[in-house]
Amino acid sequence: MYKLDRWAISSYELLGEAEELDKKGVSFISPSENIDISTRADKLDFQIFSTFATFERNLICKRTLEGLKHVKAQGKTLGRKKGSSEKKKRRKSGYWARHGGK
Repeated sequence: MYKLDRWAISSYELLGEAEELDKKGVSFISPSENIDISTRADKLDFQIFSTFATFERNLICKRTLEGLKHVKAQGKTLGRKKGSSEKKKRRKSGYWARHGGK
């Protein structure tokens, strides 16, 4: 795994999955954080880095929501502009045909 913050959403989930890998005899190596959890000291580093990864993910989420709130306060519309594909009526097939009226 290249970066810990890409693996799991929370420290709890990350540590649980790492423990599951350990039970199966699989060693985890992260080249970007220089972690190999086969030793006790590296397991401690892994836990510390997982906490920082969760913190970083929470900061990114908070900043994204603040940015969206700021843009909405300026009166800008978010999302893609409507184009010609939204103007024409779509055919009802696939999922709609199988489950649409239920």
